[in-house]
Amino acid sequence: MTAIDLYTIVQHSGYGYAGKDGFRHAVEVRAVRNLGEKERVEKAGGLLFDSYSEADAFTWTANYPEGTQGIYPAAKGDFSDKEIDELKIYLPVRTAAG
Repeated sequence: MTAIDLYTIVQHSGYGYAGKDGFRHAVEVRAVRNLGEKERVEKAGGLLFDSYSEADAFTWTANYPEGTQGIYPAAKGDFSDKEIDELKIYLPVRTAAG
């Protein structure tokens, strides 16, 4: 497969790999390494970023939305049953335009 240089947002590995409940609503960045992964993210309704820094900045905003109290992240949205690196692809809250 052709290599590409994109990034997406997935459920935090603290929950996805380690099962730590405080990270159930947390997100982190993952590299999208090929066209198959890119298509998986697109079909799931996930996000794609051109740079790691842009994706990382998004995770801070998503993990700690306005009104979040305490140290545990509270990303709004949902997670797909589709995965990148065995972590569920993040599906952000969508707002209606119009």
